[in-house]
Amino acid sequence: MKAGFFLLFLMLPFTGTVQAQSVRPVAIIRVLDRQTLQPIQATIMIVSQHTDRQLTPLYEDKMYKFKITPGDSSTLTIYADGYETLNEPVCASRMSSVETFYLRPLANGKLPLSTTPILHEDITTVLYFSQSEAKVLEKSRPHLERIAEFLQNNDKHAIELAGHTDNVGDSYKNLLLSNARTDVIKDILVDHQIAAGRIRSKAFGDKKPVAPNDTESNRSLNRRVEMRVR
Repeated sequence: MKAGFFLLFLMLPFTGTVQAQSVRPVAIIRVLDRQTLQPIQATIMIVSQHTDRQLTPLYEDKMYKFKITPGDSSTLTIYADGYETLNEPVCASRMSSVETFYLRPLANGKLPLSTTPILHEDITTVLYFSQSEAKVLEKSRPHLERIAEFLQNNDKHAIELAGHTDNVGDSYKNLLLSNARTDVIKDILVDHQIAAGRIRSKAFGDKKPVAPNDTESNRSLNRRVEMRVR
């Protein structure tokens, strides 16, 4: 299964009726070269830990799609020519709306011919935040460090930040909070010697959710800052 972008449907087992609040939204898995941030043509395999729950992909809309039980743990394996193989345990209920994995080029492997990102309007990565706070979660810090490293090594590129919240509380306060979240990320990038003039930010508050705000698990996906390399 080769793709730079990969879809997973995250759902509970079928019980005869579907409870909307229990359905997890689609997660997008993206595979990037950790040095250039270019999407990689990779072979992705997902194997359930339960032998009676083997995952069969459905190829649709040029994507491979799986249904995974939220409480089920699986192993994600990513292969790509010229890169180290990545094996990562994943749990459906803990996945974010966009999961990005970075592969390390092998010392004598085949490297991309160009170091220019080809991400265009796609989200480069997504950073997640604590509830009602402008505090980035620890799981997002490696992604932030990777983007900072790329910007340090590629001074012709800029970064665009888009801040978001869930819908809990006053909409105006949520707008201020989303702005505070982008400010935090901007300050961290500046601390990594990225010129402030290379960083643009927008705040959207609770107006652009990526998941329904019907459960805490889903709301956590909306407390985010999206980063785009330009």
